Amino acid sequence: MNIKEKITNSQMLLVGLGEELDLYRKIRKSPEYHAACEKVENTAIHSYLLAYFLENRLKENQEIYQNLAKILEHKNYFIVSLCQDGSIWDSELDLNRVVTPCGDLRRLQCEDGKHTELYPVKEIYPDLLVEMEALVKGEIPESELHLPVCPQCGKPLAFNHVETENYVEDGYLSQWSLYKKWLQGTLNRELCVLELGVGMAYPTVIRWPFEKTTYINNKAYMYRVHHSLYQITEEIAGKAEGICQNPADFLKELSKQY
Repeated sequence: MNIKEKITNSQMLLVGLGEELDLYRKIRKSPEYHAACEKVENTAIHSYLLAYFLENRLKENQEIYQNLAKILEHKNYFIVSLCQDGSIWDSELDLNRVVTPCGDLRRLQCEDGKHTELYPVKEIYPDLLVEMEALVKGEIPESELHLPVCPQCGKPLAFNHVETENYVEDGYLSQWSLYKKWLQGTLNRELCVLELGVGMAYPTVIRWPFEKTTYINNKAYMYRVHHSLYQITEEIAGKAEGICQNPADFLKELSKQY
């Protein structure tokens, strides 16, 4: 049975999106980002520069989520994503069926984590893109930036994602509860598991739990897609398949069958 048939015949579909699909990670390694960071003294500006470069390249990920939405249409699915670029929130997917436990660059939090309120970037720092572009072009010095501060204590704000030292996890916990409840309903159901580009950055979030889910569900079958870490453990041999491929290319090819 091929992958499309597995998906079609499954009652439920569990999807994991990993580092290989994360535009945030690509930009963090890019020469233009590093060049911009070298020109500023305040390291707190680095994350805002990253958000600026990310916003300018978000369209690069549109096709990935268009293809995924096409594959998942009319299916009972849930998506767990490690991606911190926030692209998924602008997609055609059912966002009530998405959880991003690593956070992203859409919201800010108090840097010390004592205040758990989250602030949408576009509301509390509407001039981010304008100021960062001016900074990158050398039109203004960093001293003229209006970096946002916590409305409650006046301390600097930081992006609400896992790489922030005092990461406030409240932003995803309600969706995580929905995911866990959905996952309970997969037992003894025909379950197709798609693990796409998931490496070893946070194995306790997707990689290991997906293996466990596949192992305990006798009606589950998993596809692990990764350019190098596609190997399958002995415990789920026979009910899982490793595919050595770029996950974006995998989705593109699979979507053509729909």
